[in-house]
Formats: sequence, structure tokens, C-alpha cells
Amino acid sequence: MSQFSAIYKRVFSVDEIPKDKALIWFFGYLVFSYALIFKDWVFAAETALQSHLDFVPKRLCWPFFQGCRDWIFLETLPYGYSQQIVFMLAMGLMVLCAYAAMKGKWMLAHGGVLILFLTKTYFTLIHAGYHGNFQYYQTAFSIIFLFLPHKRFFLAFSIVFFYFLSTAIKIHETWILGTYFSTLVGGLPLYPDAYLPIFTNALIIAEMIAAWFLFSKNKLLQTSVFVFFFTFHLYSGLLVGYYYPLIIVPPLVIMFWFFKDTTPSVPHNKASFLGWGFMSVLLALQLVSHAIPGDEKFTLEGNIYGLYMFDANHQCVITTYKDRERVYRYSSNHSRHRCDPYEHLTFAQNRLCHSKAEAGPFHLRIL
Repeated sequence: MSQFSAIYKRVFSVDEIPKDKALIWFFGYLVFSYALIFKDWVFAAETALQSHLDFVPKRLCWPFFQGCRDWIFLETLPYGYSQQIVFMLAMGLMVLCAYAAMKGKWMLAHGGVLILFLTKTYFTLIHAGYHGNFQYYQTAFSIIFLFLPHKRFFLAFSIVFFYFLSTAIKIHETWILGTYFSTLVGGLPLYPDAYLPIFTNALIIAEMIAAWFLFSKNKLLQTSVFVFFFTFHLYSGLLVGYYYPLIIVPPLVIMFWFFKDTTPSVPHNKASFLGWGFMSVLLALQLVSHAIPGDEKFTLEGNIYGLYMFDANHQCVITTYKDRERVYRYSSNHSRHRCDPYEHLTFAQNRLCHSKAEAGPFHLRIL
């Protein structure tokens, strides 16, 4: 073994992977998850170089990375193929990862997933529109699998911890009273409106408390909690589609069903500090929206840094003014497309400004 291989394996704790069947299965899931995510990014104009297409106003830089446009250098149809080339190379890399794993070459397999992760990180940084919950889960799982020691424990812990963190966005009157769903034309699928508060509050309790029993040694209790969350995710697909269940269900099944009897104990050594530190970062990111004054359900401030919830199906109208002249207007009665002030102010600037001198001031009015 070369010195580089030894250092690489030690730094990234690669030797943990072939020793644990759960991690081997999780590796397969990660490769699949990148294919699932990348398939929708191949032709995305928002991340391509062209500057005069109708899609350009939809570009959205992160609040902390306003210069993201300066990092865009790839091109897509009808002006070029470089973005497609990147993603097709990524597909070839996924095949190489699978081959390397089959041959037991885990440093090569790990390195392949690392490149996939860096590719996703680049595209995520240049377009803040890639901030869905399923993206958040997948990114966190990738970081744990690639960089942290005690991978098996922290992957399992992160699943339960995400359930716990998700209650931070549900402890709100619109969820407690069930109006998230009662305002939908069809209500909550297969569930009477009169019992909505029972369902929503039961889910809060389950995610805040019952999820921790996924670690229970009591088989009946552990299995019951697993079945509840497995069924919940299948049911949630009626509202959110395939993406979210496909990202969260495989890790849940791998860690708490296929290999539930071999979950390692809580690590307390120095190497575990990285894992606990990362969990602390996830907690801090989830609290960002709560630290900002105002009702984040209305302003949506800070919700892109952690898990967030789609809002109830109330109509909203956002109007952007420049020098008292209305220049941009957007309305929605769709629960998953809200009037995000930051998002639509950015869209107005993208559409109307071609130099810093023209960049404002803009004023927003939200109804």
C-alpha cells in the first residue's frame, strides 16, 4: 500500500466501509441518490453561462454568496454541451464506483463518490434554488459517509436527528391546528378534516420522541416505530411525490430494518468529536430561521439553511416597485410555490438590472 493510500484511508476512515454491510449498502444508495438528483440538472439553464435567455431571471444566489454568477462557466443547449458533458462524465463515474465496490477497491469507490459530492456542491453553490429538503438530507448523508469516522453510528443517528429537527418547523399554529392541510382543496388525502389536528400533533410527537426508539433493543417497540415512519413516508408521497421518499426511505430501511441488530453503541472517543460537531452544525442551521425576528412562515427568512415545510395553500401576491413604478408581479395559490421576498427581489434584479448602477432601490409589497 502506497503512503498516499494509507493517508487517504486514515483521513477519511475508508476501512470502516468494507467491514460493515450496512455501509456497503449505504454506498449503493448514495450512488443511486446522485443519479436521482443529477437527472434534473443536466439541461438546467439557471446554472449555465448564457446571459440572455428567459431562464436567467430565475438564477438565485445564496445570501452569503452573492457573487455566484462569477463562478458559472459551463454551457447548455442550444449554446453548448459542456454542462451535459459534466453530468454524463458523472454517470460514467457512478458506474466506475459500482465496479470498484464490486472489486473491493474501496479507496477508488470512495474517491468516486467524493468527486460526485464536489460536483453537486459546485452546482448547489451557484444556484440557491437547489435547497430542497431531499437535497439537504442527501448532502448531510454524503458528508458523514465521506468525511467522518464512526460512519455507521452517525448515519443512523442523523436519520433520527432529522426527525427531531423537523419538529422545529412544525411547532406552529398552522401545523398544530391542521390548517396546513385543511386549506388544500382536497384536504389531507384519505383523512377526514375533522381529525387533522390529531394526525398533525401525533406526527410531531412521533418525530420529537418516538423516533429515538428506532435505537431500542425492544424488538416490538423498535419495529412498531419503524413501520410507522416507513408508512408515513409512503403516505407523504401523495403530497410531495417520489423525490423525498426515495431519499429518506432507503437509509431508514438499511439502518433500522436490514441491519437493525448491529447498530454500534454511542461513540465517546476523540474521533467522535467530528461527528458530534457536525450534528451541532445541523442544529445551528435549523435554528437560523428562529433567530431572525418576525414570523418565518410569512417572511421565509432563513428557511433555506435547514429543513423547511411547504406552506398552507393560501394565496399570495408579491409586487416589486422601482422608483414607485411597478416592475414585477407574481401571485400564487400553490402550496409549494410561495411569495419568497428574497427570491422574487432577486428575480426582479436579474430581469431588470444590467449594471450595479441600475440595481435599485427596489421595494416589495406582499399580500
